[in-house]
Amino acid sequence: MRQYIPRHYPSVFFSGLSLLLAMILMLSPTAVQSQSASATGRLEGIVTDSTGAAVPGADVTVRNQNTGISTTLRSGAEGDFTFLYLDPGTYEVSIQKAGFNKLVLKDITVTVGTRAIIHPQLAVGRIETTVSVSATTPLVDTSESSLGTVVDQQSIESLPLNGRNFTDFALLTPGATTDGDFGMISFNGVAGNFNNYTVDGGNNNNAFFAQQVGRTIPFQFSEDVIREFEVTSTGFEAEFGQAGGGLVNTVTKSGTNQVHGDTYYYILDSSTSANDKINEGQGIAKPHNRRQQFGGTVAGPLIHDRLFYLGNYEGQVRNEPLTVNDGPAVNGLPSDFFANNPGLAAQALPTFRF
Repeated sequence: MRQYIPRHYPSVFFSGLSLLLAMILMLSPTAVQSQSASATGRLEGIVTDSTGAAVPGADVTVRNQNTGISTTLRSGAEGDFTFLYLDPGTYEVSIQKAGFNKLVLKDITVTVGTRAIIHPQLAVGRIETTVSVSATTPLVDTSESSLGTVVDQQSIESLPLNGRNFTDFALLTPGATTDGDFGMISFNGVAGNFNNYTVDGGNNNNAFFAQQVGRTIPFQFSEDVIREFEVTSTGFEAEFGQAGGGLVNTVTKSGTNQVHGDTYYYILDSSTSANDKINEGQGIAKPHNRRQQFGGTVAGPLIHDRLFYLGNYEGQVRNEPLTVNDGPAVNGLPSDFFANNPGLAAQALPTFRF
């Protein structure tokens, strides 16, 4: 028999630091950044002059355009430089050395699990002269042998998603398909139990069920706090491990120097959909089903260019029928029983034909 049981699934996410860590950050002379390689990207390149010769000892500064956090190093003997552990985002790179014009490259995108490669070229001149260029990173990372796809923030915010479970976006990547009826994903034909899920560099797998934590209801993270994630189906590095199928490497959002907030409400109701043909053929009324998802997010700076916060709340209220398949209570009923009792038909829906 069907019963209508409202279920409320709250989900609270807070991205911040403890009071002790906050005090350490405030007292620290330099900004502290995440050091998890799996949740970050990298930026590298070679500084050259107008003739193509390497420029060693150039000061290279990378600044996150959203948070203002920056770091500086000098190019090596071959003009090379590498910035590790950069949080995904948009960066500005400035390069200067005595005898050359200062070069500023803006809008360089760094994504999770990948590397951005740039080729800055300095022109001879006075250091007081600054040349600003809007740079773009290549769409294909030629330095990686793995087969992976980054689902970025624009896709997550723009594409419609029934149920708001962000990992469903992984189905847009090559080689991915559904595995069963409970939300698992198969990569290249391998069962979904063999995938590996990470969030901000941490393990996000349920060892008992061999599945993602919060894979069904309620899922662990709201779609609203996901910045981007990388889906790798083959050839990923040994640091990730424990995956015979695919890897879903997720990064959550961080606060920025700008205060930002949003609220949302989504509803799925059976009153807006039609009854299916099997029910109509058996004279069974359309069952009642309603799902409501609502919440909000707020983010901003605690200390400008140094410490940020992001908080999110999401709730779900679901009124959904419970189905008994081939229950003893409905065995042996006349074929016209549900047609003559439409009120009961909306509560008990056998999955077999009389």
